Amino acid sequence: MRSSFSSGQPALNFCRHGGLQITMSNVWTNGTFDCCSNMGNCCCGTFCWPCQVYSNAEKLEESGILCCLLGCVLPCIPVFMLRSKTREKFDIEGNTMEDAGCSFCCTCCASVQTANELDAPHAN
Repeated sequence: MRSSFSSGQPALNFCRHGGLQITMSNVWTNGTFDCCSNMGNCCCGTFCWPCQVYSNAEKLEESGILCCLLGCVLPCIPVFMLRSKTREKFDIEGNTMEDAGCSFCCTCCASVQTANELDAPHAN
């Protein structure tokens, strides 16, 4: 039996087999297209995404200014890198191809999803 559990912590997938519970990888707190779950992040990502890229980078202890400058040339690259780092930091299920697909096909949504994850209660 597979189920998810969330109470202010990152959602965990686990399997129960008899009395044994095996923890698997976490899942994203918000889906790729759940942009409106945090209207502040949604508006920032939509109307001033360089600011959001800067903020996401700083929260991940990366150079916000370098990510922002790179984003002015190739917008999807810093979003891809920050989404991957967020996924690794919180042990979120996924792979590099998913990160690339989200970042290249829907840069704004991927950036907002990353911001939502970094603002989630488990990130503090």
